[in-house]
Amino acid sequence: PSMRTFRHIKVGNDLHEPVFGGSNAGNNNGTPDGKWLYVTDKGVNTLGVINLQTGVMERVIAFPFPFGIHHCNMAPNGKYMFCTGELSGKVLKLELATGRSQVIDVPPAPSAPDYGDVDRHGDYFMAGNYYHSTTMVFSQNPFKFIKEIPVGKNPHDHHFTPDDRWLFVMDKLSATVSIINRKELKVQKVVPTGAGPLHSVIDRKGKYDY
Repeated sequence: PSMRTFRHIKVGNDLHEPVFGGSNAGNNNGTPDGKWLYVTDKGVNTLGVINLQTGVMERVIAFPFPFGIHHCNMAPNGKYMFCTGELSGKVLKLELATGRSQVIDVPPAPSAPDYGDVDRHGDYFMAGNYYHSTTMVFSQNPFKFIKEIPVGKNPHDHHFTPDDRWLFVMDKLSATVSIINRKELKVQKVVPTGAGPLHSVIDRKGKYDY
């Protein structure tokens, strides 16, 4: 309420992507449980685990090297994280309790996995491939690569609507948004947006994207 800085928490060198613990059901921010905050550190290739009750970083989870962490998304059950290795062309599924990971090399090389999102039904993890101008589709369990969907040039951000019907893809260099039908796994519509769309926020009812 005071809008003042409450505390600085020392985590690492190059912090990038905060993800709240809890369920990823309902909306893009999920349903946080108020217990944990996970923060990726691009500089040292780790995930910091912050206890939100104490304001202290309690764990550091190291990603396999080389990985080049960029972005992470919480699985719907809150037990796993799906992460993209932009600098290595790899994608992984991380078990938060143990730190164990499954790694997939994205074919064909070179690849640059970027911002992704998970559907709330627990079926898919989808992320952009900057070099291929595609959206990559992975199954969540078992974790495996399924296919690539051609989208606009150099896709960046990906967001599912809360009802999981649509995936919005920000096509950074083609100045468009590609809208993917989740059930059919193909582009349903392409919307011109103007220069350089990077990120988006979908409202809780899934009617609007900003």
